[in-house]
Amino acid sequence: NYIKINQLEFTGDFLVSLWFETNVRVWSANPEENYSDFLGLFGGWHNGDDESVPLVKAKGFSLATAKGLLHMNYSNNSGTAFTSSKTYNDGGWHHLVVERKQNNFRILLDNQKINISSSPSSSSQDFSNAYAIGNWSLTNQRGFGGKIDDVRIYNRALSEAEVATLYGLEKPKSTLDAGLVAYYPFNGNANDESGNGNDGEVNGAVLAEDRFGTPNNTY
Repeated sequence: NYIKINQLEFTGDFLVSLWFETNVRVWSANPEENYSDFLGLFGGWHNGDDESVPLVKAKGFSLATAKGLLHMNYSNNSGTAFTSSKTYNDGGWHHLVVERKQNNFRILLDNQKINISSSPSSSSQDFSNAYAIGNWSLTNQRGFGGKIDDVRIYNRALSEAEVATLYGLEKPKSTLDAGLVAYYPFNGNANDESGNGNDGEVNGAVLAEDRFGTPNNTY
């Protein structure tokens, strides 16, 4: 099971950002299965309809986990370009960013850089394929055994500050609800949104623009 994107062009600089959660180790317990370890996160890796064609003869750009390790594949004939040293099939949510800038790849997990590889002979390759979210290929069924969320694809590189902002924007939020008696966000009224029913009563206060520029969202 996967989501197909009919056409994406990875030319020049680009960035792929996504969140994933899994506790699965391998796609198939059968070691005779070709690339049985791979669980595709995002893929446009093409080797035709024949799964016996080795991965190193394929072409495209794909992200996957295998035995909990993160894998990235790119170029026309080079096979696996990167494998992480740490496993990420711990059942928790992780933020993955893969970026190519001036033919150099940058990979971040949970806003921490884990690899930079410079290989102009292969990383300068451009790809224009159909892609799958939740698989590493449209022809080989290596679906991801977990959840994927908030997939973003940019046709440019992002600065370190932008990547950090993106991580902060999308990471799971702490609600800090323990011990909360009342919460007044002033969303056009003085209602208590803590769920405790301690609504306020407006006496002459006038709604105004808040610190984010949203009208009628503060007093």
